[in-house]
Amino acid sequence: MKYLNTITVKTVQDLGNHIQELKNLQTNPKVLTLNLVDTSGDFSLVSDIIEEIRENKIKLYVNATGKISGAGIILLAAGTKGKRKCTYGATLSFDNHKTDQKTQDLINVLEFGYKIDRNKLLSALNSDGVLSTNHTNLLKLCDRITFGGRRYSNPLIPKKATKKPSKKTKKQKNPTTEVNKA
Repeated sequence: MKYLNTITVKTVQDLGNHIQELKNLQTNPKVLTLNLVDTSGDFSLVSDIIEEIRENKIKLYVNATGKISGAGIILLAAGTKGKRKCTYGATLSFDNHKTDQKTQDLINVLEFGYKIDRNKLLSALNSDGVLSTNHTNLLKLCDRITFGGRRYSNPLIPKKATKKPSKKTKKQKNPTTEVNKA
């Protein structure tokens, strides 16, 4: 698909450039698959980016791996529902969540902007301010947990039933049984 872009960016400026490229394309739907790998930075860095994504009706598919900081957490939350994946072992880091004002602002944005339950979020954070992969799934920040490859999937999430094509066999309409009379 020509409209599907998969990128791994190092800076917010790179992400902005890719969004500008997508914005200039005439095809619809516009999809951006973003691989978040060990992100760093404050969530305020990506607020303009998310606004542009929404204004231009770009679907954001997100794959998160490693330690995800505030900017990555907001990008993950802003992703298209059903298309947000975390690898098993990915952690969301809320540094100094009890004292840092920026982290408190991040929690407020998640609560009011993305409908994440504040009490559940705070109770799921461990003493270091880290949210595990399973908790991200329970809080609906991530829709699917992968185990490193496509052939591994989360056993906790039920799989969709697929119909297997049935083999048509010829059945006899009136079967007869032979009885030996002796």
